Amino acid sequence: MYNICMPTIFQINNKLRVVINTKDHNPPHVHVIHDGIGAEAKIGVPQLGVITSYGFSQSDLKLIIKYLSLRINEIGEKWNEIHGQK
Repeated sequence: MYNICMPTIFQINNKLRVVINTKDHNPPHVHVIHDGIGAEAKIGVPQLGVITSYGFSQSDLKLIIKYLSLRINEIGEKWNEIHGQK
């Protein structure tokens, strides 16, 4: 059920899953999950601020945010699609 409620919208380097919880709430955000090490970060969009994080180093978070910034429009579109906003 976890995967149904949190579909992967894309992956980073085949290690990190970027997901949006279908039953989530505003403000818009994504979860970045590294199943292999049990790490997860919640990143607000479009400002790309770290809301919560465990298991990731500061340098990991900087790289994650850099990658997310390249796909910020796609992330916003997916959030709106999943949550029925226009």
